[in-house]
Amino acid sequence: RNDVKFVAEKRDGAVADTFVRLDMYMFCHISNNLLSNARKHTFNGSVRFQFIKEEGGKLHFAVVDSGRGIPESIARRLFKEEVCSADVRGVGLGLVSCHRFAKAIGGNVWLERTKVCSLEDSTGGSEFRFCLPGKIVRVNEPVACDAGALGARLVTSSPKLPSRMNVYVVEDSSLIRKSIISKLKAVARGARANDWQFHEHETVESILPLTHEISKEPNSMITVDQNLDSCGGQLRGSDLITALKRAGFLGIIVSASGDDTTAEEHQRLGADIRFGKPLPPVSKITDLLSTSLAQRTASDIVVPRVLPAVDVSTLAVRTDALARPWSP
Repeated sequence: RNDVKFVAEKRDGAVADTFVRLDMYMFCHISNNLLSNARKHTFNGSVRFQFIKEEGGKLHFAVVDSGRGIPESIARRLFKEEVCSADVRGVGLGLVSCHRFAKAIGGNVWLERTKVCSLEDSTGGSEFRFCLPGKIVRVNEPVACDAGALGARLVTSSPKLPSRMNVYVVEDSSLIRKSIISKLKAVARGARANDWQFHEHETVESILPLTHEISKEPNSMITVDQNLDSCGGQLRGSDLITALKRAGFLGIIVSASGDDTTAEEHQRLGADIRFGKPLPPVSKITDLLSTSLAQRTASDIVVPRVLPAVDVSTLAVRTDALARPWSP
């Protein structure tokens, strides 16, 4: 939009040889989501990205826009569920993943303030803030530091989908099976995962004898429909989920029934995520899977007492670079 100005700002006093050290994947994932949402809802004025401060072992940033603001009814659920507006496709999933990812490493994302524009007052806007474990460093400062200064949990590598995965698609419709597999293959290509193996099953009965075997596979996923009677199946998807949980299944269980009531039942029984019908776009599926994997691994992260010395350039972002105009 030609009438929206994009600006990146830094805190007063930041110098050219100053860097910030933080988790680059988290920083990019969160800032890109917030900037994208701000751009969608700002039709004039500006979108500003700001470095706020360093406090308590965390770096604080803000995305401020002069858009139309967020109604209170939506603001209350921004980080709890997918939120859709009347004229813009779903925007809430990215915020949910941002919030969960940040929390997993000791950070946070929140709505600092918002003002809804109206016929009487056309000025509106929102300010989102986020903080991540990190610190400001100088070029010549030693990189080794106490892990406690970076928070209780620190992800030192980018969360990503596993390169090797066994995917079991339990669906009585051949057309829907092919559609699910096609979407998941696109997800794998986007994640550069070159060894995803797909296994098709028309009924719960056909996969049930394999539950104990596949439950030992940590990198596995099962998509489950509910009613599979068109191919002679008597058992339902909820029966399979129950059997998998009893067997100690280590992978991801996806409810693919397309029905909200059934999906809620599946999640009560232990399904991790749900796919609607029609299937979500590839980007949304990727976010769902990444979020689920991040939640599974966050509690298992072990941080050494002292981080090894590394080249600052591999972990840092120049704060003076934030002063350059940002282009969407």
